[in-house]
Amino acid sequence: MKLRTEIEATKANFQVNLSDKILTIGSCFSDVIGQKLQDNKMNCLVNPFGTVFNPHSIFKLLSFCIQQKSLSEALFLQNADDVWFHHDFHSQFWAKTKKELHQKINQEIKNVANYLETSNLLIITFGTAFVYQPKNTAHFVSNCHKVQTTNFEKQLLSIKDICRDFAGLYKDLQAK
Repeated sequence: MKLRTEIEATKANFQVNLSDKILTIGSCFSDVIGQKLQDNKMNCLVNPFGTVFNPHSIFKLLSFCIQQKSLSEALFLQNADDVWFHHDFHSQFWAKTKKELHQKINQEIKNVANYLETSNLLIITFGTAFVYQPKNTAHFVSNCHKVQTTNFEKQLLSIKDICRDFAGLYKDLQAK
């Protein structure tokens, strides 16, 4: 019985050099890859929006940077401790006021957009194809922020949907 999947590696048609500028985004594997690159003195921005697991959310965050899209007001939330969060962003993005959170998020989007514009390698890692949609909105979220699961619908993205969304992102990246 085989307990692992064996993959035969082929030589890549590109190389990563010390002069490259790299952005990693996605699952915790992006953190690991990015940290290894930084440890080896590479110019790498590592998961600037925190850990993001599903492709839809990753593409949405990159689109915020490329297209300077507005944040969905419906996805801002205030918890019982009067702390503000946004469902499209990791819990590292929080503030005592909605306005302050909006400013923090917009500043990070601007920072990542500037970095992305001059980078030459983007590493995206997916963690899952499952997405969660608050029952009161038409948006998929990146982070549920400990809101009860009964407030969300769980859905599985199809390969076709992921590929279509990636094709749109790829087109936007090439236009930049």
